Amino acid sequence: MFDEQITLITKEISKRQRFDAWYEAVNLSHMGWNLNEGNDEIDADLRMRGLGRFMLSSCRCYSPCSGSRSSSQAIKGNSAYYGILTVQKGKEIITRRGIHQRVSDSDIYLWDTSEALSFHSFTEIAKNTLFVEKVFLEELFPQVTQMVGKVFNGREGLGPFIHSNLMTLSSRMDVLDRNTASVITDTTLELLTTWLLRLNPMPPQAYRSELFNQIASYIEKNLDDPDLNPGKIAETFGLSLRSLHQLFSSTETSVSRMIRQQRLERCRQEIIKSRNTNRTITDIALRWGFNDPAHFSRCFKELFNVSPSRYLSSLRIENG
Repeated sequence: MFDEQITLITKEISKRQRFDAWYEAVNLSHMGWNLNEGNDEIDADLRMRGLGRFMLSSCRCYSPCSGSRSSSQAIKGNSAYYGILTVQKGKEIITRRGIHQRVSDSDIYLWDTSEALSFHSFTEIAKNTLFVEKVFLEELFPQVTQMVGKVFNGREGLGPFIHSNLMTLSSRMDVLDRNTASVITDTTLELLTTWLLRLNPMPPQAYRSELFNQIASYIEKNLDDPDLNPGKIAETFGLSLRSLHQLFSSTETSVSRMIRQQRLERCRQEIIKSRNTNRTITDIALRWGFNDPAHFSRCFKELFNVSPSRYLSSLRIENG
């Protein structure tokens, strides 16, 4: 919701209740975290405001703070966001996929709420995070999936303007009217995508083509994975499910159809190899994820214009 707001100043809360209040505020504003309980006297301020398809969080920790989010806590599907993190003061270590990265003064870091992540700030830190719906940003800037987990020097290029806009939003988020906040947010996002496009100048269509080829190659290499499905593929490539389907919409196939057709081709190849053996068509179908023989037969005939049993019979006749 646009007017959803969270404000927390831990010094205004009794020491016994501080950590629980901090934990709740961080989880509401940053979408699912486990926080280190070692510091019950956490000293921090946090504010968040919903801005339509965006959310802005401003956080200042005066004492060390750390936390992590597992893959089970990660926000999936169309509820996922990209977080555009800007650091005004201090530093923290962010760990993604086993890689530790230092994010400090004026840096900009892009993260994905659908991924596992951890952070550790050792000293006082002040930072702002603009959350943008994944589906929206991927439509606007498809290359964003290649930028996740990277640290950008916010002192260069359009970085200072991005920092300035987010600081303006942060300092006045309680009083800005909806229209003004939307203008600043849209401008910030335009600056960000323009800047990132300069850093990764591959045209959107070329990027989509390359990404499609990468996904097609991944499918081919993982056909024997019983859990291979659009959801797993989207997660592997850091895409929303909607963006994955949109990528395939410009082709003559869909994700599920590509998986099914390539598995059927593997079945056809194995039927050829098994024509002089006792191996059954059902065994081959099960090997490639077709658990229903009748369904497999229909799919096979639809693709190859012949039933698998007749195909095998014709091979045996040809082979004498």
